[in-house]
Amino acid sequence: MLFILTGGVQIGKTRWLEQLVGDLAAEGVSCCGVIAPGVWRLARDAEVAGADRAGSGARSFDGAGDDDSRVREKVGIDNVLLPQNERIRFATRRDLLPGSACGCAEGRSQLPGDEGIGLRATSQSDKASLGWAIYDDALARANEHFDKLRRRERIEGVRNSELLVVDEIGRLELEHGRGLVCALRVLDDGPQPGMPHALAVVRDWLVPDAEHRFGTRWGEQVVIGPDSRGRRAVRNAFGLGS
Repeated sequence: MLFILTGGVQIGKTRWLEQLVGDLAAEGVSCCGVIAPGVWRLARDAEVAGADRAGSGARSFDGAGDDDSRVREKVGIDNVLLPQNERIRFATRRDLLPGSACGCAEGRSQLPGDEGIGLRATSQSDKASLGWAIYDDALARANEHFDKLRRRERIEGVRNSELLVVDEIGRLELEHGRGLVCALRVLDDGPQPGMPHALAVVRDWLVPDAEHRFGTRWGEQVVIGPDSRGRRAVRNAFGLGS
């Protein structure tokens, strides 16, 4: 079964997914793939005022902590490779890149965890005009991880059932055929003896594209949100109680 986790921007999808992965692991169901938590920082006074004037706010919901009295902004995205929990910096908000109008001149280009890594190419996301600058070397590392998972499944055969997690499949993958291409290949393979179920995070407007692409191989697809109903659906697929 393929679960498509979707919903609005910054409503807590990744934080919900991290909790689900932890709960499944505690009951003997391991997860493999990638989770993409945000990198957050406290917003400056001027930025907070601007957000308030725009009526959008800048409060954190997705992985930014539980203190909602502190206004934060999302400045980057990490990838956590499962099951080994290896964490890599994956993307930076484009306006914070060195040389951007809002970045280097104000000394804002160095984000938490970026110290000493130097500059890395962002050509794929540049060509797709994405708001996030995705590092090419991070994409290569994530794709290598998914390629190893795919080869492992084909070579090792049946093991304990795992949940394949892909956070997330976006415009770069579904519209441009770039990005996490090896994750797409694993999903294109459909269910495997060791990975009978998968969960992919997809933006709401891209859900029809994902359903069309993966529906033939997975058969049953279920669109879920980051809520108790979605949690129950995934757990039931592995024969676990609510």
